[in-house]
Amino acid sequence: MSLVVTNPGGGPDVTRRNKRGILYITSDETADNSLDIAPEGSIRIDFHPGDSVAHIEKFLNGVWNDTGFRFASSSVSIGRDTILSGSAGFIETNNPSGIVGHIRSVIPHIEFDDQGTGQPQTPFLKAEEVFDVFTGAVSETVSTAIGINLGVSPGRFLEMSIHEVGTIGSSAPVTVSIYLGTDNTGFIKDQRILPANTLVANTTLTINYDNDLGFRAGEQNFMEFTSTTNFSLKTDIGGNPLTKHEAHELKVESLLTENLMLDLDLNLMFDLSLDPVYAIQFP
Repeated sequence: MSLVVTNPGGGPDVTRRNKRGILYITSDETADNSLDIAPEGSIRIDFHPGDSVAHIEKFLNGVWNDTGFRFASSSVSIGRDTILSGSAGFIETNNPSGIVGHIRSVIPHIEFDDQGTGQPQTPFLKAEEVFDVFTGAVSETVSTAIGINLGVSPGRFLEMSIHEVGTIGSSAPVTVSIYLGTDNTGFIKDQRILPANTLVANTTLTINYDNDLGFRAGEQNFMEFTSTTNFSLKTDIGGNPLTKHEAHELKVESLLTENLMLDLDLNLMFDLSLDPVYAIQFP
């Protein structure tokens, strides 16, 4: 008995084969490898002879052009000792080696628009503390979708968000989303899926953001929990799900702001190491 193997015709079938040097992420049998044609919106990782690195491409309007990836926070490494992330509009770096003075940093930036650049800005983070958003359990809310309007927030880098689970825990995965604005129609700033049974009835739920989620001062933020089965969160007298933030308060100042300390004779002040003394950012 002999076996005859017949490969699929047409373009690449991503469930079975890819042409050499190209990895198709999305495509189907209507693609034509010989003509480099694929359905609109197809995605592939390609390596061209002469290039030093591979790149990702998207097929639109009959041509392939470079497109982009989305990465999880703190998941992009440059070499072995620099990890990139972002929070509240600022780039963060983290050094796994634990180099003193460079373990975790927030990078100043310069905004620009059609009028050009503005003043350079630098972020200041206060010591981490716990902020009460909604407290005082009175009742609970039960649903497959529970939203929390966090209101106008001061600037913060979130270490973790803390909530109180009601009498019904989660029996299916729960998606936790943070939207810019007052409801779930705004820009999604962060989204993660908690495994089934993570919300245990009558316990405290802690969601770790590890300072990779930030709020700019004065912006509205909306948090939503969704699942395919009912679960419950404890609420305050206004029906708001109990919420606490363990976070660093964030303050943004012009990089040129001068806050040197002067004595009563208007002379510069120096510490014991003869370094100039500056006023604290959070009086």
